[in-house]
Amino acid sequence: MKVQARSKYLYALELLFKNLQNEFSFQVLANSLEALTNTLFNYYSKENVIRLELHLRTWVIVLERICFSLIVLNKELRDYVYNSLAIFAEIVIK
Repeated sequence: MKVQARSKYLYALELLFKNLQNEFSFQVLANSLEALTNTLFNYYSKENVIRLELHLRTWVIVLERICFSLIVLNKELRDYVYNSLAIFAEIVIK
């Protein structure tokens, strides 16, 4: 899938989650969090940094939705999210 197409889908996903009138099942929230956590950024470029910012914004919105709901993530997924956050932080610092 082309980077531009991915960015469009990611932006659409961000808009869906941003709209608080949209309700999502716990399974959709958990699956979205896992999918956003699994994304790797193997190279660094100007275009990639923009997509990374959009990716992180979407990730934060999903995390906020989870934090303000009744869903409780298992320890394995929480640890995976925290470890991925450290990896994303390294990318941002570079």
